[in-house]
Amino acid sequence: MKWIERFLNNYTKSFEAESEAYQSGFSALVESYDAMSEAELRPVRSAIGASAEEFVAEDVVIPRASVLGMNMSNPQEDMPNQRIPKELFNTLGDALFAPSNAGVGLVAKGVSGVRKAGQAAVDYFGADAGKGGPIAGIANYIDNFYGSTPPDPSKPIRSAIGTGTDKAISAVSGIDADKARTARQKITGMFKWGLKSAVDGVEYLLDPQSRALYKEMGITPGSQRHTARALADNAIHKATAQVQYTSHIGRQAGRDGPIAQQVQTIMDKSGVTDYFAYTNGSYAAAIKEGKLYPKSGGRKSSMGADDLKYIEDHFGNVWKTPDAKGNSVSFKDDEGTILLIKAPGIGTQTGDHYNDIIQAGGYVGDLYKAFTKYDGKPSLEQLWTDLKKASDKNAEFNALPKSERNGKTRWVLKGDSSTLKGAKENGIWLTDSKSGRAYTEGGINFLVKVQPNGNIFAVMSDEHNFLENIPAKLDDVVRSVTGREEGASLISQFSEVLPHRLVAVTPPMQANIFNLRKQLGTEGPQIKNVTTGEGAVRKEDLQAFIDARPSERGMLLEQQRNRAGAEILGGTGLLTVGGSREEQRQQR
Repeated sequence: MKWIERFLNNYTKSFEAESEAYQSGFSALVESYDAMSEAELRPVRSAIGASAEEFVAEDVVIPRASVLGMNMSNPQEDMPNQRIPKELFNTLGDALFAPSNAGVGLVAKGVSGVRKAGQAAVDYFGADAGKGGPIAGIANYIDNFYGSTPPDPSKPIRSAIGTGTDKAISAVSGIDADKARTARQKITGMFKWGLKSAVDGVEYLLDPQSRALYKEMGITPGSQRHTARALADNAIHKATAQVQYTSHIGRQAGRDGPIAQQVQTIMDKSGVTDYFAYTNGSYAAAIKEGKLYPKSGGRKSSMGADDLKYIEDHFGNVWKTPDAKGNSVSFKDDEGTILLIKAPGIGTQTGDHYNDIIQAGGYVGDLYKAFTKYDGKPSLEQLWTDLKKASDKNAEFNALPKSERNGKTRWVLKGDSSTLKGAKENGIWLTDSKSGRAYTEGGINFLVKVQPNGNIFAVMSDEHNFLENIPAKLDDVVRSVTGREEGASLISQFSEVLPHRLVAVTPPMQANIFNLRKQLGTEGPQIKNVTTGEGAVRKEDLQAFIDARPSERGMLLEQQRNRAGAEILGGTGLLTVGGSREEQRQQR
């Protein structure tokens, strides 16, 4: 097993399935310790070993792994294993667990303390309240990953070094200096993000206040810290996205525990529904049950059951994630998937999805040209014919190398809408994927239906796969180099930490070309889109999230776990931290 596999397995098994560990392995150990005298090693071996006579019956083989989990001298072969003779292992086991040896009483006491403290925490918080904790506090935004930062005049030395580096890279590689800066800053930003993320994860594992805060409230000190920094820059949108990220991670990890009002307030303003398990037809059912339709001229929009099914089929298929072997699995075909219907975000801080799609979708100009050409009254065939020409042109652009189109794409007619017959049967639908304005969205997809009367119906969706994308890409790299089917096995391990995929999708949003383009000279209907009714996220909401602290009871339970663990390790400082953590957090 590679080192990352072992690391993630420890995350999952040691910290997120505590009840099983305490009730099985630790219980067996403690029962054995309680029963034995100085000469009684047999019960210990029976409890945790192969038999009463020995801890292991065969040599212990430990796989050796490099950083990427592959043999650098011969990538096609596994790393050579390290073998520990069973005699040596059994001798070490006897020395460690024999009561006659100094220090074993401390080990026994520590194991017993860990079991008792751990079970008390499980009884108070719940067995699954900590799931997702180590990664829920990671920053969901990587500096310079989405675009480069120009030289800063206030930092002339650093800027000069950076500019000189970019020019040197450009001279050697022939790449434009601006593109070299973008690539350099992207790599640097990713590296710094990785280091800080590791610190946030370790903080959760070692700090009792971090664990208590997450298990009791669904908040982490890391998420508070990132939210506070964004709020200090008056970036309310970015701060809100960090809260959303933390909430999403808990759901994807399978966390089952209390949700603080400070979190719930922000999420109530972010979505028009709570999270719910996705099954075929559940989106349409939620729209109908919640009456989440836009209104045109005071009446419910004309979207029917077929349209809702078309929308659901689209986002269910468009979002795909690689499995352990690199095969794409669509959202609708995966297991344990979760859906959240988010607010369109007009005038809020939860992502301005309406303007992302309606105002900045890139198709309204082409639609305006068609309506102008036919004096505002095109037939379906006329509208389709003009949009088909624009779609074909956009498809040619999309086929260009990514570098030539700067990574961007343009809208195209969707599937069966690319034929007149399909357009007559299902309507004219177009789609595209682009970067969203919300920081929780690495990329969004939109689906739009246009009608000859000028009505536009749009839905935006995005899969919350910020973290999953990283191991998937690394798996691809290792797979291409080694030919191994599972690459570095990162996706298979990561799926244990985040077993549930999550897609957030808006309800149908409506607009009208005559309102969007007043120069057409015709007044469109008054349209009212769905909102949460909760208003915009305020600074006070975010500050309440930042100021949240666990209860004294929760803190005490997690501190007891640290103390018991420290007894096993002889009082190591790493497990006795906590008293000065609050001060340290304020300094970071």
